[in-house]
Amino acid sequence: ISTRLYSIQSSLEYRINQADSIINETNTHCQSSRLKITEAIASLREIVNTHERNMLEKISTIEQEQKKQLEDFKNSLKNELQNLNMQKATFEILVTNNNHTKILQIKKGFDNYIHKTKGTLKSLQISTRTEFSVQGLDQLQLLKQKIEQYGRYIEIPAYHNSELEQFISQNRKKQKFNLNNRNLNDSDMKILVDILKESTVRKTFFF
Repeated sequence: ISTRLYSIQSSLEYRINQADSIINETNTHCQSSRLKITEAIASLREIVNTHERNMLEKISTIEQEQKKQLEDFKNSLKNELQNLNMQKATFEILVTNNNHTKILQIKKGFDNYIHKTKGTLKSLQISTRTEFSVQGLDQLQLLKQKIEQYGRYIEIPAYHNSELEQFISQNRKKQKFNLNNRNLNDSDMKILVDILKESTVRKTFFF
């Protein structure tokens, strides 16, 4: 009776230790998985943020260049308009005072101004705005779908070796297991270790 009670105790303790081991493995695996996901998404997020920043900076640079060209053009026109207003004011004062003699004296100056201003207006051509467009954003939906497909957390099917499991089942009560020429991998060895831990019969493996 004592031996059987001890056997039950050993079996219970083994299962408790096994549960603790699986809990630790679960914690380690989940922490590792979280770290992988965090690092991968952080890298992707950095790429997206950098690309967004570069695109916005390019748009701002082009915007500033185009607006500066137009502002310079507008300022030149304002200067010409200011000069025109001064010429008009001078002419209107002379006309108001009926100073025809003075008008005739400075007529050549008005003619020179008009000729010069016409030439200036011909040279002041408004710059044509270069057209830009945002392209490729329609591909982001496809990229989003690919990210959702590639970044997944899926269940891995339990490993089975039907031939080895059948062999163990047929020889479970034997003390010796002849495993020669079976080409066992790490997962197969884990199956054997678990059988050895659970068995109440001392076993010897031959490879």
